[in-house]
Amino acid sequence: MEWAQVLTIVLPVMLVLVVGFFFNNARINDLNNRFDDVNNRFDDISHRFGDINHRFAEIDNRFQELKNDMNQRFGEINQRLIETNDAVRSIKDLMIQFLQKESGYGVGRIKDGE
Repeated sequence: MEWAQVLTIVLPVMLVLVVGFFFNNARINDLNNRFDDVNNRFDDISHRFGDINHRFAEIDNRFQELKNDMNQRFGEINQRLIETNDAVRSIKDLMIQFLQKESGYGVGRIKDGE
């Protein structure tokens, strides 16, 4: 076998191997680019969920502030109701005392002659 025949067999095989290597390398690069694109999309989604979590935290803080404000106001209303109840009770006691004084009849007392 002469060198021309060896080169005729070896050169096409080498050419096929080199073309195959570069073609596969391009496909692998394309696959890597697609994975990078998917990873970028997942990063974007993670960032968006981070924004949503931040918004929910703000809403939770607003609800907590509202709850604290309502509890404070209900406490004030409760205190005013207690004061009003005490005032009504004292008015009732004064009315009872006045009626007892006017009628001459007291609780636990028996009128003379009865």
